[in-house]
Amino acid sequence: EIPQINLFDILANHFPLVVESQKMAHESLVKALHNKSHLCIVDLGIGRSVQMIRLLNRLNKIPSVTKVTLIGVDIMSPALEHSQQVLTSKQSEWKFKMNLHLIHDVVEKMNFSKIASLIPPDQEYLYVNSSLTLHHIQGSQERDNLFAKIKALSPDSMTLIEPNTSTFTNDVELRMERAIEHFYALYQYTDTLPLKEEEKRSLKTFFGNDFFDPIAYKDDVRFEKLERGEEWIERASKSGLNPFIDKEEVMNKKIDNIELRIDPSLYTSFTFKGIDLLSLIYLH
Repeated sequence: EIPQINLFDILANHFPLVVESQKMAHESLVKALHNKSHLCIVDLGIGRSVQMIRLLNRLNKIPSVTKVTLIGVDIMSPALEHSQQVLTSKQSEWKFKMNLHLIHDVVEKMNFSKIASLIPPDQEYLYVNSSLTLHHIQGSQERDNLFAKIKALSPDSMTLIEPNTSTFTNDVELRMERAIEHFYALYQYTDTLPLKEEEKRSLKTFFGNDFFDPIAYKDDVRFEKLERGEEWIERASKSGLNPFIDKEEVMNKKIDNIELRIDPSLYTSFTFKGIDLLSLIYLH
């Protein structure tokens, strides 16, 4: 009923789990800037820049920020073309100067030496962002290697947003059990949203592609290998990236029908009726 590219925009603009988790990530960054003037952002999976425009609009309200270097990576050429157009057109609205670099590549295979060469030597804060991207990486070693490469950039902080369940296993019955629990709760939550019925149906169909992946596809062609927040943190910790959390921010955030839970591993889980749906992880 609704083209997939429009569904991405509905997900990014009107799906509270995505919108609010990204806002929390933005506020964490704002708190950390401490009067710094030149920020460098590496966005892994920039897509159509919906999240990034919200972040840049937020940064525009910070008096100290006078320059932003944005390095965006994505596998989808049409998304990058849209990002180039919209980010270029928005620059006149922002008081800071922006240097924009968009890279068409697969995140786990991109040339990190090239990324490093694009990071200005005079930048004062390096921020790495990844929202709903890394679970598409098929190999476990590739995921570990990616965190090692990110650590080598010496970021001041990183935020990671991912679905909070685990389907990265060869045990088909376990994958099916976890997928059914996770996506059934996600569908129920979608029904609570103030969206048109056709939008709700289309979102469920959109999520359905992710649901079929762990239960119907062979392992070598699955691209929706989800992991829990604590599993992502374990991978990141191997490279020397450590989790932190702003408990006050979590306590003050309110989302209709969603409970925010602080996991002992130090990440925030967004839960619906006791089922974890999304993880928000801060790393430094």
